[in-house]
This record gives sequence, structure tokens and C-alpha cells, in this order.
Amino acid sequence: MTTERFSQRYGSEAPSGHPVWDDAPSPLRESVYLLLKDYVEVPVDTANKGVARALLLPTPKSSGSVNTAWASLRLRLDTCKWFEFYNACEFIYEELLLTRGYRGTASRYEIQLNDLLAHHGIGWRMKAGKLERSISAPVDEEIQKAMAILTDERFAGPNEQFQRAIISLSQRPNPNAFDCINSAVGAMEGVARILSGKPTAILSQIIHKEPFSSRIHGALREAIEKVYAYRGALGGVTHGQVELSPASVEDAEFVLGLCASTIIYMVKKVGSSS
Repeated sequence: MTTERFSQRYGSEAPSGHPVWDDAPSPLRESVYLLLKDYVEVPVDTANKGVARALLLPTPKSSGSVNTAWASLRLRLDTCKWFEFYNACEFIYEELLLTRGYRGTASRYEIQLNDLLAHHGIGWRMKAGKLERSISAPVDEEIQKAMAILTDERFAGPNEQFQRAIISLSQRPNPNAFDCINSAVGAMEGVARILSGKPTAILSQIIHKEPFSSRIHGALREAIEKVYAYRGALGGVTHGQVELSPASVEDAEFVLGLCASTIIYMVKKVGSSS
């Protein structure tokens, strides 16, 4: 029989299961507060005012007391909305990166924060100071490979669209699945246009002509076309949106991963001809 540990029953550790996206549980807030205390060497009033700015709150007056300043900072972290709390986590990274007077580095903070997020069952992970939705390791690996390919200056346009797709999926408080799909498929189409030398053609036309037709099997070309067709089926993605998109976050994650893999595949198969 599976039993929960004491810490799980009484809230100091998130039970295993689905990751938490839209909450910042009290144990996590306390852990981040204690982590911040380990880093702050500048006057705590400075950190307190900085977190207030990150939460879009009025800048507090100097407290005159270190204990009072810490109590004020903790209150802010404990009572802000969940997505504001994660805004503050990003701000702390920026402060560590730019401000002298802290004991630890931004990179070390990122590693420790991610450990805390994983420990408390949170679905967000920090990458280069920005919190993103965590995705399964194989899919994330494909996304990272696609991002590396898109750093090629000839793919500047698709790179911008792909970055927007990632940002839209990690938007807080509500992920923008609609824009994630639109941008990811747009990046895929942009790469196809560049590889084919047809800057205005649509993907469904490009994929069945040279250089794609002789290098990619027809069944695989149809699979790529169906991803493009799915975007069109969402209606407002390519035209004026008049109602809420039926796309879910899971749909967006799936399409983002497919587009990443397709970009990698197209460049490997066709890139040498351009």
C-alpha cells in the first residue's frame, strides 16, 4: 500500500502527480524567502523595495529595522498572487545578475530555484532568468535543437516566431495556446520558404515541390501538411478571430514539439541544397 509521508500530508511537500501550474503554494513561498535570505548582503530594504517594484506595488519607505524589513518582504511574497510571485522570482535573478552586494550568483540561484520548484511539484522551470513551462525531456531536447538551428542569421524571421511560440506557452497567468500554435507553425513555414527560395508561397504548396518532393517521402510530406492544416482549422489563427480558440495547452505543447522536429528534419533533408 502506498502511503504519504508526513511532509506530504501536512503541506510541506507537494505529493507526486501532475505538476502545478497556476499556484505558488505556501511551502514554496517560504522556501524562496529563505533562499533569498541566504543571498542578500545588501541592506534588506533594497531587496524589499526591489521585490515591491517587481510586484508593481508602491515602493515602501525605509523601515529603519532589519527585522521589520525582512518581515515586510516576507509578507509581500506570502500575499501576492501566484503569477506575481513568479514575477518576483524572475526579478530576483535580474537583481543577482546586475547588482553587487549579493552573496550568490544568478546562475547558482537559478539552479537552486529549479530544485525547489521540482521539490514542490511546480511545473515551471527557470532558463536564463525566465520561467517557462516545463516540457517532457525528449520534446524539450527537440525544441533546444531547433532553437540552435534557428540562430543561423538566414532564419532570423522564423527564429523570432519560434521564440514567440515559447513565450506564449509560458505566458502568465494564462498560457496563450492559440498564439503558440500560430507562431510555431509560422516558424516552420518560414523555414520551408527559406529552404525553397519561395518567400511568399504557403507551406502546403512548398512541401510538394522541389527540393522537398524528391528528398522527403510523400507520406511524411502529408504529415507535415496536416500540421499546417490544423493551424488553419483553428480559424482565428490565420484570419480574424471571432470566438475563443478550442486549442488547449496540451495541443500547443504537442504542436510546438512537432514543429521543432519538423524544422530540424527539413534543414537536415533539404538544407544542403539551399
